[in-house]
Amino acid sequence: MNSDILSEIGTLSRCIHFISDVKFKEISLQKGQFTFLTRICENQGINQIDLSNLLKVDKTTTTKAIQKLIEAGYIDKKRDDTDKRMWRLICGGERRKVGWFRMY
Repeated sequence: MNSDILSEIGTLSRCIHFISDVKFKEISLQKGQFTFLTRICENQGINQIDLSNLLKVDKTTTTKAIQKLIEAGYIDKKRDDTDKRMWRLICGGERRKVGWFRMY
């Protein structure tokens, strides 16, 4: 019985991944970018270091993902008002009208 349940869970997981891949492609996102975009939109003004710590990924991975999201128009970078060396990440650009929430 347990193997039947695990098999069904595996099938369900594959179906969800397939559907999400199709939806990501519709809005020009890759699977990994969605996680970054979601966290940035949930934490408007987060900086790259805090985002890396939140997602438990290295700074290089974060930098690459942010660059791709900026180029695609999903997020914007804004200089911090008090510390001019720091950049704040915000949902924005033209893609904001489409909305990252259209996945569901």
